[in-house]
Amino acid sequence: MIRYLAYAAAFKAFSGTPWTRRLYRRLGNTRGAERRARAGLPDSYLCRARDVLELANRHGIPRPQARLLELGTGWLPWESTVLRLVYDLDATLFDVWDNRQWYPFRVYIAGLADRIDSLSLETAERTRASERLREILACRSFPEVYARLGFEYVVDPSGSLASFEDDSMDVVLSVNTLEHVDRSILPQYVLDIARVLRPGGVAFHTIDLDDHLADYDGTVSRKQYMMYSDRVWRLAFQSAVHYYNRVQSPEWRRLFGVAGLELIEEHSHGIDLGGIRVHRSYACLDPIERSCVELRLVYRKPT
Repeated sequence: MIRYLAYAAAFKAFSGTPWTRRLYRRLGNTRGAERRARAGLPDSYLCRARDVLELANRHGIPRPQARLLELGTGWLPWESTVLRLVYDLDATLFDVWDNRQWYPFRVYIAGLADRIDSLSLETAERTRASERLREILACRSFPEVYARLGFEYVVDPSGSLASFEDDSMDVVLSVNTLEHVDRSILPQYVLDIARVLRPGGVAFHTIDLDDHLADYDGTVSRKQYMMYSDRVWRLAFQSAVHYYNRVQSPEWRRLFGVAGLELIEEHSHGIDLGGIRVHRSYACLDPIERSCVELRLVYRKPT
């Protein structure tokens, strides 16, 4: 618990001013890039590659010249790049700040090239993917990669999707992003996801419901934040540089339902809460919903 509290205090300190927030991102990028480059392509990213390709095939996402919007690409646009290896599509990559890390991206792409046979691809698809991986590895920067793949990179610190046109995207996807959207703008954010989708378009989102501070302290529950009221959480733990909204699975389903999207696929993973004293604001949740740490939702916009 000591490390949990210490990291919460550190993140709050870094959140104090624009200068300290920039410093945090610079330090985090430097250390994160070094760590990822040393470790190479993790199995979790290979699983993500398989998942998004299977999803595309299962729901007919790869239409000719489809338009895709990936929300919160972070330090690399993984899902968009994986889909582009096999399919002809135009992708818009959306972030609230530029957090890209070139060298780890290149290391991951090289790792994927070495393990391309582990993906469930037809022979022609595997050949095409291998060729595009070689093209990416020949590039020297993200802008060069984006030009080669037909990607557009958009950074908007407000986080608003208002600039995107109605019915303009065939796919909107995110992985471990929506939990970081400010709770106050979340209803409008989900409405905008529905608005930019074309009729028949698909929204695919993996949402991490873990307590992200627990990543730094193995002695606490992965849903430790459920012990605290909104007020205590805001005063003691919530920070600008390490924000997550604590929204639970029933609320996510409600938001997408209000936006008029139809649920076509759902997967979730739960844990044993280990006897933590859940605050009354979460006590009304079904035990299965309360234990959920990962939620995958696939929605379609009615035609």
